[in-house]
Amino acid sequence: MIKWDPYKEYMMSEENNYNLDKKFIIKLINDLFLSSEDLGSNLEEQSIYWNGDLEYVTVMVEKTLKKFKADSGETIKLMPFFKNDEDEQFVKVLFRKAVLHSKKCFDLIDSNTTNWEVERIALMDILVMQLAITEILEFPEIPVKVTLNEYIELAKYYCTSKSSTFVNGILDNIVKEIREQGLIRKTGRGLVGEPAMKDM
Repeated sequence: MIKWDPYKEYMMSEENNYNLDKKFIIKLINDLFLSSEDLGSNLEEQSIYWNGDLEYVTVMVEKTLKKFKADSGETIKLMPFFKNDEDEQFVKVLFRKAVLHSKKCFDLIDSNTTNWEVERIALMDILVMQLAITEILEFPEIPVKVTLNEYIELAKYYCTSKSSTFVNGILDNIVKEIREQGLIRKTGRGLVGEPAMKDM
């Protein structure tokens, strides 16, 4: 950081106020931290998942810092993990159901990847698909199309560059299979985009 040009400019600036300090810290996190190979390697030694998490974490830190005010004091609350109680409950229920039904989800993925040995599929691809399948089967109020769109976006962000196309294809096949078996039971808002009973 000491050799970093923005740091030199910041230290040499004649202006000195809270907003400039905050602006510099945000720039430090977004620019220097994200591009630091040393930091990336250090974090990766602690956990391989930091590769995907670092960008997300820096965004959350930036959002938190932007809420700070000069008169906030030391008791300012940090950004919460969840938007609200409903979001927290949803994440917990989704995670628990995904764990409970992991064998069923895994078998569906395995039977729909005929040209692939499931052991060769990237772990993150499998996890994204397992969560998607769980949400489709266990959350009747969420439309299938909404679930598919969400998890394809997650695959773009957390998996490889080709994962979203792969995940999309496999999930499409799985949805056709479980729809034919009558396993998709949607109610209320979840019925949006679902074929009428006579069409099934």
